[in-house]
Amino acid sequence: MSDRPPHAPGHKSRTCTRAARCLAIALLSALALAALYEPPAQPDTQILKNDQPASGRDPARAVLYQGRGIQLVKDGKLDLALEQFHRAAAYDPLNMNIIVNMAYVLDKLGRYQEAVEELKDAEKIDSHNVMIYLNWGNSLINLKKFNEALQPLQKAVDLDPSNRLAYVNLAAAFNDLGRYRDAAAQFEKAISLDPKNTALIYDLAAIWSSLGENDKAIQRYEQVISLDPSNELAYVNLGSTLHHLGRYQDAARQLQKAVDLDPGNIALISILANIWSSHGETDKAIELYEHIIRISPRNLSAYYNCAALYEKQGNLDAAIATIRGAIKLNADNSTLRELLSRLLAARASQNPSLNMEGGAGVSNPPAESPAQRLAP
Repeated sequence: MSDRPPHAPGHKSRTCTRAARCLAIALLSALALAALYEPPAQPDTQILKNDQPASGRDPARAVLYQGRGIQLVKDGKLDLALEQFHRAAAYDPLNMNIIVNMAYVLDKLGRYQEAVEELKDAEKIDSHNVMIYLNWGNSLINLKKFNEALQPLQKAVDLDPSNRLAYVNLAAAFNDLGRYRDAAAQFEKAISLDPKNTALIYDLAAIWSSLGENDKAIQRYEQVISLDPSNELAYVNLGSTLHHLGRYQDAARQLQKAVDLDPGNIALISILANIWSSHGETDKAIELYEHIIRISPRNLSAYYNCAALYEKQGNLDAAIATIRGAIKLNADNSTLRELLSRLLAARASQNPSLNMEGGAGVSNPPAESPAQRLAP
């Protein structure tokens, strides 16, 4: 039976959503990584002073060209790096590490099939080198050949059970096949080798959350936060998971910590305001919407939601003043004008001596909550 959850995580977008939750679960920040071979020591660069086309096997010269290529990769000059690796291969065509590095650069350039072909050649030279299979699987994932990627990645794990990156890439392949529990198992193995790697722990937590394994997700998010108290997304996703469980007070506390880390994040503040509003904490919600208006004075949603909450409290003067502020920004917005008309009518019904300024509108308040009427 498939363990695919609703709106399951995808390798391409690296995010997943769950319809019943107030937030998106950001997922898989560390998947499908390639590896670059670096020699243990730098060779003598004097060999390259007499630079000439290859006329025979010259391993020393090949290593020097490879060193140039590695430095160019670090400098982000991938096309030039590939040229150096090709030169290195001309001097030592059986050097597996040079072939691996050519494949690495081809993959980074988006030339995935060429990378795979190079790695097939490398396998003929050394079928016991984990980097061949690690990068091979990575390129197949990039080609979206996820089933094919399993074989080389499993061989990488078999060859080197202590290679954390091999487990991470195998998790990526399982993830893209919708085999999320298998992906989680590989993450567990990777974390056992690197127990303080917050990116891996976070990714595992997100998988558990999207599978509905909330207790496991909470445990892992809390672990991320204990290791990295500045991890905003961990607070956000922990809050999402807690809210899904109906623990809205706990959820709001976690989201407030995220807001404290990122006080200008309007979307996050709006989510927190929506939680308070949905659970009857109107004053707290109004305070947050007013904060949004202060830092983003043209945010019409914040004006609308704030005014609707004032209306809910019966504070019609504050609601009218707020919605008028929004209308100054967008005088043609019919939704805002309808709300103003309703507010004026309500106030006039309470005090007939007041001028309704534009006539009565709909006298009944909206059935939806303010945040539902105009989501941020």
